[in-house]
Amino acid sequence: MLVSHVRFFLLITVFFCLHLWAEQGFGAEGNPPAPATIDTHQVSPFHKAVATLIDNGGFIFTTTGNKLVEHNRYTLFTPASILKIATASAAVAVLGPQYRFRTAFYQDQNNDLFIKGYGDPFLTSEEIAAIWNTLTKLGIRPFKRLYIDNSYFNLESSTTDGAKGSKNPYDALNASLSVNFNALPIKVTNDGVVSLEPQTPFIPLMSEYAVGLSQGKHRIAISKNKQDIAAYVGQLFVHLAPFNSPEPIRIEEKTVPPGFTAIYEHQSTKSLAEIISSLLLYSNNFIANQLFLSCGAVQYGPPATWKKGRDTLELFLSENIGIVKDQFVIEEGSGLSRKNKLTPEAMLRILENFKPYSNLLPRENSLSIKSGTLKGVYSYAGYVNNDSAPAPFVIMLNQKRNTRDAIIRKLTIK
Repeated sequence: MLVSHVRFFLLITVFFCLHLWAEQGFGAEGNPPAPATIDTHQVSPFHKAVATLIDNGGFIFTTTGNKLVEHNRYTLFTPASILKIATASAAVAVLGPQYRFRTAFYQDQNNDLFIKGYGDPFLTSEEIAAIWNTLTKLGIRPFKRLYIDNSYFNLESSTTDGAKGSKNPYDALNASLSVNFNALPIKVTNDGVVSLEPQTPFIPLMSEYAVGLSQGKHRIAISKNKQDIAAYVGQLFVHLAPFNSPEPIRIEEKTVPPGFTAIYEHQSTKSLAEIISSLLLYSNNFIANQLFLSCGAVQYGPPATWKKGRDTLELFLSENIGIVKDQFVIEEGSGLSRKNKLTPEAMLRILENFKPYSNLLPRENSLSIKSGTLKGVYSYAGYVNNDSAPAPFVIMLNQKRNTRDAIIRKLTIK
């Protein structure tokens, strides 16, 4: 969709009368005044056309910072996945755009190996292969026991609100030490179960999770049994190890004893900015809440909890951006929960804050855009990329009809 400058000029003229429709800015006490009475005989055809597309929703559309049109600017709506932009903004502020997640390795006097995670959302099979390459060069000793330390996160509930414990990757559990986004790549064939991808070896856990699956390709979330998270980590590390053990390696959950010194502390090959780019492109709930929880641990000290994550994002929105507290409700960081609430005004302020990182959003022609979708929730947030600065816009619909594309077409030209 290409934005025409002529269109912008015309919209400015046409939308002049729409300020009768739009709610005005905050008053002295921080509350918006009552909207002006609308004379329906003076409403533009454009106004009428957009009004027919909205049953329950709001939007703000701007160009280079000058508001063109708005509707229900101060009304709370469920945002769905456009909330990920807020989580990403807070992560940049709390962690820094060049922050790299770490994973620490320890070996005791019995040669037992400990792995402690610190929330890395991109600890993948490829990353583990690189870790083994380094550990081998450091002269790691053969071991019989592998201990998984997930103590950096201490979650009140293993699942977040909105997760349904399904096999879909968007329901994957969060943990401070987890691999491959807590989703198993499985392929079911006539001959049995194999790994779906060459970089990930077949591990016993895949057979357990393949029970009842049809033939074909699957990515199955670890979404119910948090003990399987440690099993996944341990089995993957063992099967990717560059040596064979004469006997099976025992895998257990155990915290690193006090006073131990790490033999190696791995830093992710991806910076936070690179992680955010992937987060916004694939709208991965697991990554979003790894950032959400990690920010809480950094802001308030470990271990991470859902409450610390909520407190951190709420503090960021109110203190860093200046959004009044009655304009947002935060439950978790991915947008999966329907308890999350934002006003279009709050989302616009988030976008203004995120403008230096607008290039991390997926690009569609003249738009940098993030969608948000739940049943009965249809949102867009992003920027129109014109010749000057990116111009933020937000559309939030909480209704049966998904008319967000029709609305945005009214504001732009293909």
